[in-house]
Amino acid sequence: MDAITYAVIFSGGIVEGFALVSVKAHIAKMLKVDATKMASLFSGKQVVIKRTSDKQEALRYGHALRKIGADVSIKVLKTVTAPAEPVASDPAPAGKPQQQASPTNLFADFSLAPNEGNLFDPAPAREPVQVDISKIALAEHDHSPLAPPRKQTPVTVDIRGLSVLENDGSPLIPATAAVEKLPAPNFVIDELGTILDTSQDDRPQISPDTSGLSLAFPGSDLLDPAERKADLAKLKPDISRLKLEAQFDT
Repeated sequence: MDAITYAVIFSGGIVEGFALVSVKAHIAKMLKVDATKMASLFSGKQVVIKRTSDKQEALRYGHALRKIGADVSIKVLKTVTAPAEPVASDPAPAGKPQQQASPTNLFADFSLAPNEGNLFDPAPAREPVQVDISKIALAEHDHSPLAPPRKQTPVTVDIRGLSVLENDGSPLIPATAAVEKLPAPNFVIDELGTILDTSQDDRPQISPDTSGLSLAFPGSDLLDPAERKADLAKLKPDISRLKLEAQFDT
């Protein structure tokens, strides 16, 4: 006869939105485990935290562990009750796959701690601030507004000398000159796949002879000595025959 067993299995994963440090602290306090068993819990291997035949008990354990951030799963394990008389088992036929190893049951004796108080000690209450208001008094209210109303001075505009002219149909602003329409060519769209003529000029290209040209190095003198003019700063003109005459207004 087959017996159904429910196993609460944990592989070290945490629920999205929880911090790993917080989950470890809650598990250590809820399950009362030491550092060695905590390392086994978060080793990445499947570990059976609780094994029971009561489905509701297994769901209660799983809900409590997921509430603190432990990503646990509940699996159904079927066990076969041994017969009254031992029967020699036949050797397994060749090629028959072996059964997968069940999760390690390192925490079979675990039980949830009673729900008493908080998981962590509450923060100490802050002392209320004592303010001395014995010398503060409120003035009596005489139902007057806090600020006196401001008197609004109306603005009076004398429009007796103004009049509106009759509209004779003329525009308010002079009309702008009409823009001359330019004749546009009759453009047509070629069919899809047509090879377009991209040539813009039918004149033959000019190929000048550059065999006699050369490029000078940067900073070199581009003038020949025969082409260089005389230095005008070194010339001294003869001004011995020049003289200045004084001119006075009469």
